[in-house]
Amino acid sequence: MFLAPNLHASEKGARLEQKIFNRILRGVTRHHEPYRVYFYGKTPPAGLRENPKIHLSHTPESAEVIVIGSTRFSRSLAAIKKPALTLDYDLLRRYPYAVGAYFWQKGRPNIVMIRSRLEKVGIVLPPDFDRFIDNTIW
Repeated sequence: MFLAPNLHASEKGARLEQKIFNRILRGVTRHHEPYRVYFYGKTPPAGLRENPKIHLSHTPESAEVIVIGSTRFSRSLAAIKKPALTLDYDLLRRYPYAVGAYFWQKGRPNIVMIRSRLEKVGIVLPPDFDRFIDNTIW
């Protein structure tokens, strides 16, 4: 009896996460769906894993974007030099090719993009992303 509301909330959360990932990837990539994404971490979040608009690549070289979800930093991953999104704000500081972060804080999704890093890799986001773009990392 108590599981039904939680499952429904979990489904809503997964659908919201899918929409957020789709919106971010549409802005960051130059290609149309399916977006080729390499996930570095233990288990991709449902917004990536169960998303029909995203193809999870087996290697970072074959991906358009790398999503970093692990605090264990890989030097070999840094050598790939592809735009990356992190799922943790601290990783945005550590990974120089991370153009932004998508993370949950106080029960709400947060999107942060760093202007200088976007410019460095030649990404121009649509105007509806302006409120997510910061000049510096906090």
